[in-house]
Amino acid sequence: MGLEYFTKFEDLMGFIYYDFVKENKYIQYTIDGKNYMYKVFAVYFEEKYNLDLYHEGNYEVSDIEKFIDLSKKTSFYDFDVDVKDNDKIITLVTCSRFYGVNDKRQFVVVGRMLRDDEKIENYEVTETNNYKEIKEKLKGDEEDVEA
Repeated sequence: MGLEYFTKFEDLMGFIYYDFVKENKYIQYTIDGKNYMYKVFAVYFEEKYNLDLYHEGNYEVSDIEKFIDLSKKTSFYDFDVDVKDNDKIITLVTCSRFYGVNDKRQFVVVGRMLRDDEKIENYEVTETNNYKEIKEKLKGDEEDVEA
């Protein structure tokens, strides 16, 4: 990621493509000169109002468990990543025109911070049934071509 012709989170939409995901399974977040690495464990679209429930703050364990569960269940991909309620989570969200300019869904990529005993390594990712709709939309149709 970080292509020079994209700004802000525009290149986040690369995660819509399975081939991209297979090659980009980590998020690096740098603040105050310190790097933090996160393993991506979910990629999906979500209604904005559902995401408004989760913002920086103190959460009950049940809230975190619900968010992790929601993220994994709606993800386009099944990542071989164990996630626990005490893990540090990062959520990247951007707007999208994937479903049209008036659609209220936002594109979400979620990762959990590498644990102290973990190293960066390749891990498995496969498409879920949720990805079928995305695949079909990516194909387009003859009406799109003619328009």
